[in-house]
Amino acid sequence: MQANNEMEQMVSGIGKKTSQEASHVAKRLIKKAVGKVAKQVILTTGRVLISILGETAPVWVPIVVIIVGGFLMYNMLYLIPKQVLLDGSPSGKKIAAFYGSNDPDFIESRKNVFEDYADISKKWSDKLTDDQKIQAQLHAMPWGVIAAVDRIVNDPATTGKKKLLLQPDIIFEALRPAFTWRSSTITNITQSCSSSSYTDKEGNVSVNYSIHSDTKLTPILLLAKADTFEGAYNYDYKQDVKRTEYSSSCGVLVNTEIKEILAKMNTPDVLNLPLMEFLKSKGIKKEVDIQLAFELAKLYDIQFKGSSEVKISLPYVNGAISGANLFFPVDVPFKQTTHFGDIDAWHSTPHKGMDIATGTGGTHIYAIDEGVVEYAGAQGSGNVGYGYYVILSHPNGLKTLYAHLQHDQFQVQKGDRVKKGQYIAQIGYGKVGDSTGPHLHFELNILDAKGKTTLVDPLVYVKPAIGMMTLQNGTKWIREDQ
Repeated sequence: MQANNEMEQMVSGIGKKTSQEASHVAKRLIKKAVGKVAKQVILTTGRVLISILGETAPVWVPIVVIIVGGFLMYNMLYLIPKQVLLDGSPSGKKIAAFYGSNDPDFIESRKNVFEDYADISKKWSDKLTDDQKIQAQLHAMPWGVIAAVDRIVNDPATTGKKKLLLQPDIIFEALRPAFTWRSSTITNITQSCSSSSYTDKEGNVSVNYSIHSDTKLTPILLLAKADTFEGAYNYDYKQDVKRTEYSSSCGVLVNTEIKEILAKMNTPDVLNLPLMEFLKSKGIKKEVDIQLAFELAKLYDIQFKGSSEVKISLPYVNGAISGANLFFPVDVPFKQTTHFGDIDAWHSTPHKGMDIATGTGGTHIYAIDEGVVEYAGAQGSGNVGYGYYVILSHPNGLKTLYAHLQHDQFQVQKGDRVKKGQYIAQIGYGKVGDSTGPHLHFELNILDAKGKTTLVDPLVYVKPAIGMMTLQNGTKWIREDQ
């Protein structure tokens, strides 16, 4: 009986073990079978995908190439130069970034490339008189635009050529401004008092006074239209009559000046349309590539950055240009010894304003517009930087700075309200602050469209009287009345 029970348990155990082993074998077989199927599915799918990719390669390969190429071009033309130009890198690195080359001999041979672009851009005013240059200064050809367009249009990625072959003169001639002028006349009527005496038979002397008028007509040319890479700017004028009265033995005499002044500058309907059309004619048709040209130009050329922001944000410009007739800081003949944006032996970074040299200290300085004195005093001890200076805050976000002033001749103090043309200070005698001699450093700031304070070329806003300003032509100074 006991033997039978033991036999049953043994058989039962063998059955369970056999069942477990069978289960394990079944699982291994299923796993192996599934693995083969999965592998076959993957291989089949892979072959199908490869076949599909091969069949559709003519469609997707160019897209990938364009994306990758565009990314590389964007980096080479913009991101890398931007980093180099903004971090104060040596000029060699800036030139290397511009060309996309690290060959030291090549870089050395192209070390004056930016100066060459600047020299070419100065041709914009060829054949203009000095007075015409002043009127058209707003439309000066920025060298940064020439450089940026030249770099993009002639890049191998655009031309399909193996080498970068720049053509600055051709680009300049295609984009240079053209001006239309019209005749006008300044009429000055001057009254004077004369006297004559008469003695009668009795010896009585009588004096007769009479008023005489002299008329002087001065022909001038006024800018009527400027066709630029930004578009066409049309100028409208209005008559202005100024009368000055003074006392004499004849009574009150009146001098009258009659002339046309700017009433309105009409801006292009679509800003930069001619430049965009030119780029498109050269195969640069994508909006992102066109925008790249403008961003590069702003990187290279601080003057273009400032002037472009002026034209984007024209609330005050229109106020100033449309007859506000801002006063010029000095009312005597002067030389502009340093221009806005200049980099030279004395300025390692772009010059923030214009330098006005009258030849001596003591010249009176006037507020260009009404406003409030924001600061009047010294920078540090007065021996560094601006030396002694005044900052005025004007309507519509305009600010002006007048520096290198005579320390004991301030006519205003912080918080004072000033009128347009009010006498505020004098040019300092000798070296005031960081300067080489008597001159006025004049800066002008506006608020751009984003509410950011931006330095701009003062001559965009304020115009000296005819015959007052002396311009530089190479090393020779030329007067408008010569």
